[in-house]
Amino acid sequence: EQKYQTEQHFNEMADSIRNDFLQARKNGESTDDARDAWKRLQDKRAELGFKRQGVDALFKAAQQQKIRERHVIEGIPYNKSNKRYVEALTNE
Repeated sequence: EQKYQTEQHFNEMADSIRNDFLQARKNGESTDDARDAWKRLQDKRAELGFKRQGVDALFKAAQQQKIRERHVIEGIPYNKSNKRYVEALTNE
């Protein structure tokens, strides 16, 4: 129970830092603060016996965000399986 709650807390903190990182990149601002916060979070994880997550997780999040933004037709997100359906909806 305690380990689960601690892991949840770390996941919430990681999500927040990822969002800060993505927002900074999107706004053309420095990502140094987010990277420093990520390093501190990983140090704390390791200190408590959890596995570290690499800083590449921040950059992967940025890549995934770009992919999600590219896969939108007139404000409607699509994937491989529903692309034609979304195209048909937007062409009506």
